Amino acid sequence: MVSVSGAASASEQAPSDRQRLALLLVGVGAFLTIGALQSLYGPSFAALQARYGVSVAQVGGVVSAHFGGAFVGVLASGLALVRLGYRGSLVTAAGLIAAGTSVIGLAGTWPIALAAAFVAGLGFGQVTVAVNLMVARAYDRAATGPLNALNGTYGLGAVLGPALVALATARLGVTPEAGAWVFGTVAVGAVAFTLAATRLRWWPQPRRPQRSTAERPPFGALAFMLLLFLYVAVEVTTPAWIPTHLAGRLGDTNAALVASAFWAALTIGRFGVVPLAARMRPRDLVLGASLVGLLGLLLAQVPALAVPGYVLAGLGFAPVFPTTIAWLQWRFGDRGEGLTPFVIASGNLGPVLGAPAVGVVVMATSPASIPSVLAGAAALLVASVAFTWWRGRRSERIA
Repeated sequence: MVSVSGAASASEQAPSDRQRLALLLVGVGAFLTIGALQSLYGPSFAALQARYGVSVAQVGGVVSAHFGGAFVGVLASGLALVRLGYRGSLVTAAGLIAAGTSVIGLAGTWPIALAAAFVAGLGFGQVTVAVNLMVARAYDRAATGPLNALNGTYGLGAVLGPALVALATARLGVTPEAGAWVFGTVAVGAVAFTLAATRLRWWPQPRRPQRSTAERPPFGALAFMLLLFLYVAVEVTTPAWIPTHLAGRLGDTNAALVASAFWAALTIGRFGVVPLAARMRPRDLVLGASLVGLLGLLLAQVPALAVPGYVLAGLGFAPVFPTTIAWLQWRFGDRGEGLTPFVIASGNLGPVLGAPAVGVVVMATSPASIPSVLAGAAALLVASVAFTWWRGRRSERIA
């Protein structure tokens, strides 16, 4: 039986409460920064078009470049942790973000700006993995609450990104200077959390799996990969299609506000679940949260309950992603560190298939079918969680 204890090895001294808090605060700064980064691309399209003279069809390429880099960064993060350690990996990733975002708003040509977005995405992906793992390692069996709080700050950063664009536009207009100011602010944020990180006195030591372990990837890891694939597909696809579903009844503006309410509920839910997380096993919390999210999407099929249904779905799904990271460490212990990049990378692929799949169904039917398709995907998620829960009920020991 694989031990699932995440406790520090004999060669690694456990951090003090003060050291844990300091590490968590650095993570908060990092996630505020990357949350703002991923959310400001769309609101910055006009400024980027003004600077580079690209069309509406072309400007969306900056998002693809960023998330392409993020996917590569997530996959490369495991190797980076082994070769550079947590400190070196985080500092390198922050440097990539700072360099990339500095160039996006100042590049001379559009291809260079796209390359810069890819570089920023590389850092984004590495920060996502490194910070989640270092908090999980620092807090061990008590990591579920801190991980939810940490990922809640990512949501706050996503709110700050468009606000930065609005502030820059109000002061500078829709100009190239506005874009440079916005992306430059993110670069400053990356430098700031890097400087804070250099003052940390405790870092987890990367765990190098034994050769025999590396040659036999556990079947259970595939279950976690499928779980996050389905979850991220539902999380991203739901607010993306809410406006289309509700525009005919509520109007475009109000329908867009419902999508914002979903994200707000998701962020609030991650902070709100922190006290509960200390009283529940990660596997039980993920299962319960997935069921609440499914209930919300089922309610959204009733026109009069669509708005509260989507808000309930956001609240329900809130703890799934960060708690799954904690659950992965419970299940696999030392092996969890090497598996986490692949599990997170599989999640990033979810929206690639999820959003177009909903579009195909809508074209064949009508926007009224959207909540049914989303609920079907959520039902698959619940089934995946239940299967993973069932497989782990014997192998997960309580410390």
